[in-house]
Amino acid sequence: MNNSIEISVCIPTYNNIKNLQKVIDSIVIQSFTSYEIIVSDDSSTNEVKELIQFNIQNGVAIRYFHHPISLGSPKNWNFAIQQAKGKYIKILHHDDWLLTSEALALYYTEVSQDEKCFVFAAAESIQNGNLVHHVPSKTIFQDLQANPFVILKANFIGGPSSMLFPNNQLLFDERLIWLVDVDFYMQLFVNNYTVKYVSKQLYCTFMDDSNITNKCVNDYDLNIKELTIIYHKYKNKLKLRKRVQLLVFMHHYLQQVHKTNFFSSTIKILFH
Repeated sequence: MNNSIEISVCIPTYNNIKNLQKVIDSIVIQSFTSYEIIVSDDSSTNEVKELIQFNIQNGVAIRYFHHPISLGSPKNWNFAIQQAKGKYIKILHHDDWLLTSEALALYYTEVSQDEKCFVFAAAESIQNGNLVHHVPSKTIFQDLQANPFVILKANFIGGPSSMLFPNNQLLFDERLIWLVDVDFYMQLFVNNYTVKYVSKQLYCTFMDDSNITNKCVNDYDLNIKELTIIYHKYKNKLKLRKRVQLLVFMHHYLQQVHKTNFFSSTIKILFH
């Protein structure tokens, strides 16, 4: 790790340059300048490579990696993290960009006060052309601090682009797709990281019908599979009361979309 770099901005990409220039532009205008940009490209075309080369030729310092054989997410995310030289990691997916030139500075101010914490921020979201504001309430944040497993009931932290977290060798679980971000937050909590929250909207995420959200949210079998992986991953690290709480929140998560009852969902997770 290079101690002269504070933040590694990691941009995983895959066959999408729709908003990638906007992502890069949102980084280079930052008032906080102790950062590096890493692009980990899973694309099967040269579009991303050509855009990155254009930026490099115009003076933007970018460390670019292309994978001839696609790694897939979240392995592509992990690859970017593993290249990072900074003390902290800021993931920005190829369709997520920073909203203000002070964003990195505001993130950094929070984490620099406590080495064992991560921070997430409020956001804007463009969903099929409509602007949505994602600003968790103080009550929700207090619930998260009181019991981190509430994140399973409702992921109000958002996607990985919401966070700044220490470069601590924790990686995303490559067995997961849909709940991979929730699991990562749980990893941080189980490893005794505290969470901080910036209520100012610091980034924007672009969502349309091609996003993985629309493909996974209604997939019952996928949800059971991933909840089972998560439960068995953490159960031996938790006391009985916490294990029961974990199952309860998993049930609430399933009930919202799939209308399962507690007994059936618990049996499936325990013995799937």
